[in-house]
Amino acid sequence: MNDAEFQEYKRHCEYGRDMLIKVSSLPKEVSQVVYGHHELGDGTGFPNQLVKRTLPIVTRVVCLANVLSHMISNPKAHYKVAIASVLKDPMANAKYGRDAIAGFLSLLE
Repeated sequence: MNDAEFQEYKRHCEYGRDMLIKVSSLPKEVSQVVYGHHELGDGTGFPNQLVKRTLPIVTRVVCLANVLSHMISNPKAHYKVAIASVLKDPMANAKYGRDAIAGFLSLLE
């Protein structure tokens, strides 16, 4: 993916948010979670390079689930290996936060 394609790809967060805002039966927070599902707590995500203290835990859990989903979409990948590799990342706590990691892991039990 070249830079122009990546810039357009990043807009899917905005597109999803804008679609969900129009659904009156959904809480506003749902569209905000969709908008922020690529934000990493260390400020390296997109669309706004937010840091952990400004990201709700549910957004960080969805971000973590999204990363793992992409990792295991490869038919050769195994979800336990994917989870282990993400959690062994020395930056995992900075990216997602201990509370988001614990929350995600509790969903797997």
